[in-house]
Amino acid sequence: MDEAEERRDLEAGLAALERHGVRPEGYRTPSWEPSARTFDLLVEYEIGYDSSLMDDDRPYVLETASGPLVELPAHWGLDDWNQYMYLPDPRSGPGTVHPPSRAIQVWREELDGMRRHGGLFVLTMHPFLSGRPGRVEGLRDLVEHALSVGDVEFVSCAEAARRARDDDALPRRPLPVVDLGSFYPE
Repeated sequence: MDEAEERRDLEAGLAALERHGVRPEGYRTPSWEPSARTFDLLVEYEIGYDSSLMDDDRPYVLETASGPLVELPAHWGLDDWNQYMYLPDPRSGPGTVHPPSRAIQVWREELDGMRRHGGLFVLTMHPFLSGRPGRVEGLRDLVEHALSVGDVEFVSCAEAARRARDDDALPRRPLPVVDLGSFYPE
């Protein structure tokens, strides 16, 4: 999309939510594919945080031309799409249907690693994938594990972003600009 299309798309989404009394505090780009201007638009429209980048395991402040934006990094390994999505043609997902225990093992090990190294565990769930009964039971097992270890706190992304904004020691990073011209010559 060009800038006008991206702006129209964002405004349409915000207007649809506003009709239902919802004002989002955060944003995640579809398929984690922001444009070079996405983050400036989010700041312009007073969105407080983003969760689209995968360049860290801890929150940080992204310094955009329009102002600061808290980044709550996500990761493909913590997305149910990669565990459960299956389309035979075109080929998508893990190639076969696996039991929920496989996904839960991956996520549990990621959670334990984040605990050990002080990271932020951002699990991405799609209701049409993780909403099946066996997968919900697997997720219950993961939550019960997290509760049992005693050092995991469950907070909303809005709360995680608020805490990050209030943390003066949090890294502040300029918005990286990647020139793809050298990869895609005209």
